[in-house]
Parts: sequence; C-alpha cells; structure tokens
Amino acid sequence: SPDAYEKEVDRLISSPHYGEEMARRWMDLARYADTHGYHIDSERYMWRWREWVINAFNNNKPFDEFTVEQLAGDLLDHPTLDQKIATGFNRNHMINYEGGAIPEEYRTQYVFDRVQTMGTTWMGLTLECAKCHDHKYDPVSQKEFYQFTAFFNTISEKGLDGQRGNAEPMIKAPDEEQRTKLAAYDSQISDLKTELDRPIPELDEAQSKWENEVSQKLQDRWTALNPSSATSIEGASMRVLEDKSVLTSGANPEKDVYEVVFPETLANVQAIRLEALTDESFVEGGTGRSENANFVLSEFEVELKNDAQPDQVNKVELIEAQADHSQEGFDIANAIDGNAETGWGVDGYELRENRSAIFTPKTPISTGEGIHLKVRLKHESKYAGHNIGRFRVSVSSDPTMAPSSFGKWYVSGPFKAVDGQTAYKTAYEPEQSIDLEATYEDGRQKWTLATPMYEDGKIHPLSGDVAATYLYRTIQSPSDRSMKLSVGSNDAVKVWLNGHVVHDNDVQRGVDDQRDEVVLNLSKGENQLLMKVVNYGNQYAFFFDKAEEQMGEYPTEIETILTLAKEDRSEGQKEQLRNFYRQTNSPEWREQKQQLADLEQKRKEFDESIPTTMVMSEMSEPRETHFLVRGQYDQPGDVVHAAIPAVFPALPEKTEPNRLGLAKWLVSDK
Repeated sequence: SPDAYEKEVDRLISSPHYGEEMARRWMDLARYADTHGYHIDSERYMWRWREWVINAFNNNKPFDEFTVEQLAGDLLDHPTLDQKIATGFNRNHMINYEGGAIPEEYRTQYVFDRVQTMGTTWMGLTLECAKCHDHKYDPVSQKEFYQFTAFFNTISEKGLDGQRGNAEPMIKAPDEEQRTKLAAYDSQISDLKTELDRPIPELDEAQSKWENEVSQKLQDRWTALNPSSATSIEGASMRVLEDKSVLTSGANPEKDVYEVVFPETLANVQAIRLEALTDESFVEGGTGRSENANFVLSEFEVELKNDAQPDQVNKVELIEAQADHSQEGFDIANAIDGNAETGWGVDGYELRENRSAIFTPKTPISTGEGIHLKVRLKHESKYAGHNIGRFRVSVSSDPTMAPSSFGKWYVSGPFKAVDGQTAYKTAYEPEQSIDLEATYEDGRQKWTLATPMYEDGKIHPLSGDVAATYLYRTIQSPSDRSMKLSVGSNDAVKVWLNGHVVHDNDVQRGVDDQRDEVVLNLSKGENQLLMKVVNYGNQYAFFFDKAEEQMGEYPTEIETILTLAKEDRSEGQKEQLRNFYRQTNSPEWREQKQQLADLEQKRKEFDESIPTTMVMSEMSEPRETHFLVRGQYDQPGDVVHAAIPAVFPALPEKTEPNRLGLAKWLVSDK
C-alpha cells in the first residue's frame, strides 16, 4: 500500500520493544551496569531506573522533561516517585568498597564522574581534562571545572559503600501494583488501630477502679530518703528540696560525680529507685543539664558508709536494673556494667518527662547505728555536660520486689535415637511429668544432680552423640512476673514452664551461633522449668542465663505511671496504661492486638521485598566544594561555588545555583 512505510514505522514505535531499543543506547551514555565495578564488583539493582528510561521513550516524554527529571527530579516541587527514580542517571557510576581504599578519594571520583558524564552526554564537551590544571586553548579553566563540580557535590553519599546491594542515598521503588497492596495494608492497619483505640465502657470502668486500688498500694511501697549530704565532685551546687529531691545548679562540668548520703535506718531493702525529675531551671523543663536536656548516667553505685571506718568501702552489688524508658543504645543495664563509656540515656532531647529506674541488690540492705546508705551517680561518658539535674532516691522493703531464686540443675539422659529428628520429636518420659525419684528405660536413665553445679552464664558440655538430654530446675518467684532468659544450644532446644511449652526451636547450630530469647510468665511461688536439648551429632552443649526480670507485679514503666496522679499523666502514658490493662484483662482485645501485629509483620515482609533504587538526594547541610590542587582529593584549595563555565551563557538571574537550576538552564530555549 502507498502508506506501508508509515504503518511500519508506527508499528515499530508503538511496540514496547521500541523503548527497550532506545533505552539501550541511552544506558550506554549513562554508564549503566548491574554491578558496582572496582575490586569487589558486587551487585547493584538499578533496573527500576532502566524501566523509567524505557517507559519515557515509549510514552514519548518531551526531551526537556526527560533531561530535568534525570538531573534534578528530586528537587522539583513535590516530586513524584518516578521523578525521584529518574535521578538514578547520576548514580550509575562505579562505587568502591576495597579494603584500604580512602573514602574521600573515591567520593571525589564519583563527583568527577558525574561532571564528565554531564559534559559528554548533554554538552558535547570533555570537561575532565581541566580537573588537574588549565590548558592554554581549552575553553574551560580548572577553577571553572570545580565550580561546575559544586552542582554535584552535595549528595548524601559515602565514599566506600559498594559492599553489596545499592548504596545510599536510595529509596524504595514500588510499582503500581505494589503501591496498591501497600495502601491496602495501611488501610487495614488503620482500621484495626481505630478499633483497638475505641472506648470500651465496661472495661474502661473496671480499669479506673483497678487504678484507684493499685496506685496507693504502689506509692506506699516506696519510702523517699532524705539526704544528709549531697556533693558534686566537680563543684556544682546541690540543694535538697522539701520533696527530698536534690536540685543541681551552677557550674555544669563536662563530667561529674554526685555523692549522696542518707542517714535513715533501713531494714531489708529489696530495691532502690532513682527518679530523674523535670525542672523549669533546665532546658525546656527537662531532666538533664545538657544543652538538649538529656543526660547519660554512666554508673549508679551503692555502698554502706561506716562512720567508725570511713576509709573502708562496703560496696553493694547490684544485679538488676530496670527503667520506665531507655534511649536506644543507652539501656539502663549500662548503669551497672562497670563501664564508664556506656550509660543510661532517656531521649531527654525530645521527651520532657520524669524518669524512673529501679536497681536490685544481690542481697537485702540493712543499716544501723553508724552505718549509712551512700549512692554515687557517675556522669563520665563522652557526652559533655550530660548530667542529671534533679533526682530523688527511694527504697522499698516490699518482698515482691526481691529477685527470683533458681534451684539447682538436675539432668536426665542422654536418651539415644537413630537421628536428631527422632530425638527431637519423641516425647521421652521426662516430658510426661517431673519425678526426680523416677527411673526410665528399664532403670538406665534417672535424674541426677548436676555435679559440678552448672553455673548460669557459661557454656556446659553434655554427654552423648545423637540424643536428647533433659535439664530441670525450679524458680521461686516472690510475685507473678515476667522473666526473659537467654538460651543457647547445640543443637535443638525445647522449654517448658509448669508443664506448658514456652519455646520450641528445632535447629542445628553451634551453642555460640545464636542465643534464643525465652519469655517466662512466672507465678508467685514455685515454678518448674524443664529444658530438652537435642544433639544431631558431634558437639553437644547448652547455655543458660537470666537476661531480664520484672521486679514486682507490674513492669517498671507501668508502675511509674500508676504512681503518678491522673492529671499528671501525659497522653502517651494514659494510652500505655490503657493498653496494658486491656492486654491483661480482655481476651478479645488481645486477639485483635495479635491480628494487628500479624498484619504489621506481613506488611513489613512485603515492604522488604520491594526493590530499592539509587537516587540523588541533597545533604541537609551542603558540603563545601574546594578547588583541588592538581586534582588531588587531599590538596584542597580555595572554596568555590556552583557556576557555569564562562564560555557558556550564565544562569539567569534569581536562578538557584543547584542541579535544578542547571537542568533548566540546559534545556532553556533562550
């Protein structure tokens, strides 16, 4: 037909393969690759940018938009996901992770690569010749080269980030189907949260009665101590207030140690509470004396001071520490670890709330005539001036605040099997009931006291090859409470508490490979703990230690809230208390809460399956760009600012000298 040629052209252009063919050429200009190059040459995943290029050609995207979005899509007003993906053009350079490589040297090379690619792709110009020195007849000077690099030098990237996968900055890049599924998850999660937060009149009324009953009881548990002396080793002023708290003022040294002595006679103290209290004299009414109102308590120490022997130190061993809140990386356990470089932090820079920590002595504390309690608060971390501003110390002799006690280990086994799976799945006699006088397998197996005694926190070898071994002990708990264990095994492990399975991990591993966290809900009085350790062959051992124990009937954070007057509780604390009560007392609410947790886990797993892609993203504080002598990364000269080489027209007036201004200048018709 007379229009056969036109029809064939239309057919080819309308084919999705048209975009692929055109993108192939563009990808060469953009130096596209599926690995990072250099020494390690690990994988990267930039195919979402490749898809963007293919779609741009197939959709006949105007070339000015094609240019601007790839050079500066992230800087557009309210950029879309696709516009951010487009900026991957300038992340296609090689990225290093070689041992011994210097990060700044390679980060500088990445910037040079962008300038070189910009010049050859869009400007028909080889710019890289000017990075070392001027050339007599070259239209671009060395200074102008570095002015041009300033457009591409403010990216939040690392010099060595090519170990595996994509390198920062990168973003999640879901396609339309994935975005729809994420939105569906978010809608379901939102609906469930609304349902969980709705008023439940009958339950809420019961909670109010419970609070009234419990709050006073918890307040009566604690006795605030009145200091006879409070001193700062570094000279800060310390004043005891009417509520028996100590307020610090005056000099705020980089590091400080507070020593406080209490004259009261104490009997059978089971726990010591430290309250960090807010005060208007600190930044925004916080608890710490630092510029951001945070503190870092590196150590909390307790000793008994004997007036008759003032030079003698009788240190009290603290075995447990719990807090109503700990900052990530600054757990309360750090306050009793003996390491001055760690400490307890409380996010004081954003949370202006009272904080409470409870410390448990190994044995109850008593004082008498001439013997006084002395506490020491050490602030010796690297964070200057992060000292507690106002604090109060209380004690409790309530027996429910005492730690649980563990009985001796008894062992039965090994029960031999043809293979590890059989040993694990077979319910041998000790699983049926615990009778320390019983014998099994025609008298060949019985319970024996472990000798020498198994010490918690250490690895203990077991005898046998392919077999199962049972270990049993009791736990005496002063109250209903939770406890976390750290358990290691070679190989599989199963744990029962009072006849119910609480942990089940059929695994083949070394005893040091991984530690399982096992949560026990202890009842007041005696609890029976049974462990089954199965060996699939070769080495055979187990590890057991207490990781954490809740002292008293309620978690520390809940007890702290309950001791506050209702009008003094923050909205977050009210919500936390409501959720705790509902979790404890409403099976229906617990079921919905579990549904929410399951749904959030599914969303998390789905989100993790979504690909990422490397993009351009500006630093919050722009990096200075320097003229580099002879192009050497470690020989910075004068500071230069983003500008177009003088051989070209300058950026229009009032144009921001950034990548977006550069991209718009590049496609301008003026």
